[in-house]
Amino acid sequence: MPATATAQKVLLVEDDPSSRNALAQLLKHYGIDSVSAGTAREAIALLERNPTCLVLDLMLPDADGTTVLEAVRRLGLKVHVAVTTGASDPALLGRARAYNPDVTFRKPVDLSALLGWLRSQP
Repeated sequence: MPATATAQKVLLVEDDPSSRNALAQLLKHYGIDSVSAGTAREAIALLERNPTCLVLDLMLPDADGTTVLEAVRRLGLKVHVAVTTGASDPALLGRARAYNPDVTFRKPVDLSALLGWLRSQP
């Protein structure tokens, strides 16, 4: 059963169009407003919309997701961050951890866990 709409604004950053669209539709079904980006560049441009939550894939075609995390921190945005990744590169994972995301989900992402995390954010 869909949840009632929330005041959350989620920025969903995923380069795979099928995954991005499916997740956006799932969030919509559960009353969570989202805007999507397929690249780090698009994501950084969309940060001006002041999302409350960021669901960020680390493997993007134009840069790794740490570029987006760096922009979030540099801009001083108050945004809850969930990193999603299938990467096993210790250097990349270490760079991401240095920006203190709230949670990291391994791909394939457990959708109930992601929804639970999103619902727990103010």
